[in-house]
Amino acid sequence: IDIRGLRARQLTAEDGNQFDWILVMDDQNLASARRMLPEAHHKIHKLLYWYQPAQTPDVPDPYYGGQDGFEQVFQLIDRGCQAFIEQVLNST
Repeated sequence: IDIRGLRARQLTAEDGNQFDWILVMDDQNLASARRMLPEAHHKIHKLLYWYQPAQTPDVPDPYYGGQDGFEQVFQLIDRGCQAFIEQVLNST
């Protein structure tokens, strides 16, 4: 997957107004985003919420897991994105 054109950035106060959904990877990101954007609390969710709603696990950091760790995280993110898209499509 070519990600050369993508860049991470910090959340801004405007993001709460600009976006309908703000997806985060883990509990720490969730707490930080909700503290920063309390008015958008209802828009902020963990990515895997729709994939495994009973557990809502974190997406682990693959950096120290070798190549297999990156593949596992990719698979989790892919499944989480698919479940999220299904949720959005079914709610409209």
